Amino acid sequence: MNNFWFRVFLFLSLSIVLALYRWWIIIAALAVLLSVVIVFYPDKRREAGLFLLFIILGSGYFQLRHIEKPDFGEVSENKVLQGEILTIPRHTEDRTRFVLRCNDKDPAQRKIQIFCNFDGNLQQGETIRIEADYELAARPGNPGEFDYPTYLSYQNIFYVASVDELEKITVIAPASGIKKWMNSYRQIIEKVFKEALPLDEANILLGMLLGNIDGIEASEYSNYQKSGIVHIFSVSGMHIAFLLLMITYICSLLKLRKRNRFLVVLIIFLLYGCLIGWPVPVVRSVFMGLLPLLAHYLGRDNDMLNSLGLSGVFILLINPQSLMQISFQLSFLGTWALVYLYPLLKKYHIFGSTNSIIIDKYLKDLLLIPFCAQLSVLPLIAYNFNIFSPISIISNLLLSYVSGAIVILGFIALIFAPVFSALSSLILFAGGWLIEIMRTVTRILLYVPGSYFWVATPGVLLIILYYAGLLLGCKCLENKCAFFWRHNWKLKIMLLLWTVFFTGIFWPASWVDKGLAEAVFVDVGQGDCTLLKSPQGKFILIDGGGSEYSTVGQRKLLPYLRHRGINELYMIINTHPDTDHLRGLEEILPEIKVRYAAIPAVLSQDPAYANFFQLLKKSSTQLILLKSKQNLNIEDNWNLEIIYAGKQDENIGVSNENSAIIRSAFGLFSVIITGDAGIETLATVAEDKNLAATLIVKIPHHGSRNSYSEEFYQKIKPKYAVISAGLKNRYGHPHAEVITGLKTQNIKIYRTDQQGAVRFLSNGKNLRMEVFGK
Repeated sequence: MNNFWFRVFLFLSLSIVLALYRWWIIIAALAVLLSVVIVFYPDKRREAGLFLLFIILGSGYFQLRHIEKPDFGEVSENKVLQGEILTIPRHTEDRTRFVLRCNDKDPAQRKIQIFCNFDGNLQQGETIRIEADYELAARPGNPGEFDYPTYLSYQNIFYVASVDELEKITVIAPASGIKKWMNSYRQIIEKVFKEALPLDEANILLGMLLGNIDGIEASEYSNYQKSGIVHIFSVSGMHIAFLLLMITYICSLLKLRKRNRFLVVLIIFLLYGCLIGWPVPVVRSVFMGLLPLLAHYLGRDNDMLNSLGLSGVFILLINPQSLMQISFQLSFLGTWALVYLYPLLKKYHIFGSTNSIIIDKYLKDLLLIPFCAQLSVLPLIAYNFNIFSPISIISNLLLSYVSGAIVILGFIALIFAPVFSALSSLILFAGGWLIEIMRTVTRILLYVPGSYFWVATPGVLLIILYYAGLLLGCKCLENKCAFFWRHNWKLKIMLLLWTVFFTGIFWPASWVDKGLAEAVFVDVGQGDCTLLKSPQGKFILIDGGGSEYSTVGQRKLLPYLRHRGINELYMIINTHPDTDHLRGLEEILPEIKVRYAAIPAVLSQDPAYANFFQLLKKSSTQLILLKSKQNLNIEDNWNLEIIYAGKQDENIGVSNENSAIIRSAFGLFSVIITGDAGIETLATVAEDKNLAATLIVKIPHHGSRNSYSEEFYQKIKPKYAVISAGLKNRYGHPHAEVITGLKTQNIKIYRTDQQGAVRFLSNGKNLRMEVFGK
C-alpha cells in the first residue's frame, strides 16, 4: 500500500475529530460501511480493514487520553499550589507566564497556566509553591475573539492562576540536569544577543531562533503577518532544514563516518528541541529531518509523505488534541504542500515553460514553493487571522534566503555565545544588517496596493469546499489530465468551489442582512461599546471600551470587526473621554478606515482627547462636534438623534454628566445609548416631552447605582435593557438596586459580563435577538 504511514495518519486524525465532537453515529456508520466493503470487495479489503482498525483504535485511544473540560470549576483566592515549572517562562516588562505541573488527583488540575503580575526570575524545571487567585480560564465574549480556554484545553490546561506579589512565590527546589543547563545557556544567549544588537533587532532574532515573540513590537509583528512571512517566528521546518544543512556541512569537513554524522545530528536536534521547549512544529520537523537522513545512511529509499505521516502519528500518540492546535495544522498542511503539491505542480509546469534554464529551474521554483504553501493554508489563515496575503508569494521569494541567512548566522552565534562571545557578537553584527534588510523590504511591500486583505471568518462548510476543490485539482494532475482542457469536469468543479469560497470571505459586511437595522452590544469587559448598522449597511460605532491595563480594543473589539469582515466604519462616536469608552476607539483607528468621528462639543477642549485628535488627523477622519437635539443624517428612514450632548456651563472635568445620549430608530426598532450619564442628566432628559418610547436601552455607567433613574425608564418604557460590565469587576457593577429596579418595571435584562455580546436585528417590525454566550 502506497504512503502507508500517511494514510494511517489520516485515519487516526479522522477518528480523533469524530471522537472529540462525539459523532458516535458517524463512527458506527463508518464501521458498518467498512465491514461491508471488507466482506464484499476483496480487492479493497486491506485498505478498508486498516481504516476500520484505526477508526476504532483512534477513537478509543482519544477517549482514554481525553480530559473533560469542567463547566463549573473551583474558584479560590490565595490558593496554595505546588509543582514544577513545565514550560519556559515568558517574561515581559511587568509580567511572567508559564505552565505549572502539579500532582493533583483531578486530571483537569494537573497543569495550570500561571500569570505573575511582575517580572519574576523563574526558570523551567524549578519546583515552586505559590499563593494565587485560581479559576477556570475566562471564555471569550465576542465572535472572533481569541478562544483562550479552548486553546488551553488542547494542552489539557483548564485553570489559570494569577499571582500579584513576588513574595507569594517560594522556590522549593532549583532546576537540575539538562533543564538547569538549558536555562543557563538560554540566559547567556539572551545576554550576548542583547549586548551585541539593538534591542529590537535582538528580540527579532531571538524570536526567529527560540520562538519567543514577546519582545517584538505588536505593530511590527502585525507587518510580518500582513506580508505572509510570520512563519519565520514559528520554529519549524525552515529552521531545522538550515540547521541540518549546517551540521552536515561541518560533519563533511570533519570527514566523520555516516553513523557518527547521524549521531551528531541527533544530539544537536535533541539539544535544540530542549532549548526551545519542543513545540509541535519542531517535533514534526525533527522527525522529518532524521528519517530521510537515516534512510540515506542506511541506503534505503525515503518517502517524504510517509515521513510526514509517521511524524504526525507520533505527535498524536503523545497528545491526540495536538490535531486541533493551529500550529499543528499549519505545520502539517504547509509540509504536505512542499512534499506533495509542489512536485505535482512542478511536473506539469503550472507557470509555463521558457527556454531559460535559470528561469525554469530556479526562479519558477522560488515562486512555486510559496505559492503551494499559500494554497495549502489559505483557509486556515483566513479562519484564524482574518487575513489573505497575495504579497506573501513575493515576500517569501525576496526574503526566504535572507531569513535563512539570518537563521544560519544566529545558529553559529548560538554555538559560540557561551565560549567566545566576541566572535558571536561579530557574527550577530552581520545578522543585524540582514534583519534591517528584512524589516525594510517588509515595510515596502505593504505599500503595494492589494498586498493584503482583511476578510470575514469563513465557515466550516466554506473551508471544506475549498479543500475539496484543492483535492480535485490534485487528482486532475495525478491522472495526467490536460490542466486547461475544456471538458475537464474536475477543474470546473474546483474553480466553482473556490469561487464560492472567495465570494464568502470577500462578501462585503454591509451586504449581510441588507434591509435590517442592527444593534450589537460588544463585550469589552468593564467598558462600553455599541455597534449600530443601518438598513443599507452603514456601520456606526459608539464608544470602544478601553483599559489602563490591557489593549481591550486590540484584544476584543478589533477581532470582532475582523470576524465580520467590517473594514470600514461610517462613523465612530465617543460619548465622553473616559478611558473605558475612548481608549478602544484609539486602538482601532490605525487599523480600520473611519469616515467621520464625533464627540460632544462641550468636551472638545478636554485634554483627554489629545491623542484621539492626533489619530484622527493622521487617518484623515473628519471630526463632528455634537450638540443636543442634533439629528445626524445618516440614511433615509433610519434616524440617529443626539438627545443630549452636555451643557456649556458644566465643569469639563465632570465628563459623565456631559456624556452624550444617542437614540437610533427604524420603524418600531429603537435603541438608546446612554454612555455614563448620571441621575441628574437622566432626570433632565426625562423631562423632554418629545422623548419617545424606546425598545432597547443601554443602561448607563455599567449599572451603577448613581446612574439609576426610575423616572427615565418610566418615560422611555423599554422592553429590553443591556448592561455592559466586566466579569467580577472591582466596582460591583451592576448594582443590585439597579437589577431590582429594572425587574420591577418588567424590563428583560441582558448582561455582557454573563452572556457576552448581545445582538438585536429588525426589519422595523419584527425583532431577532442573539447572545454569543459565555
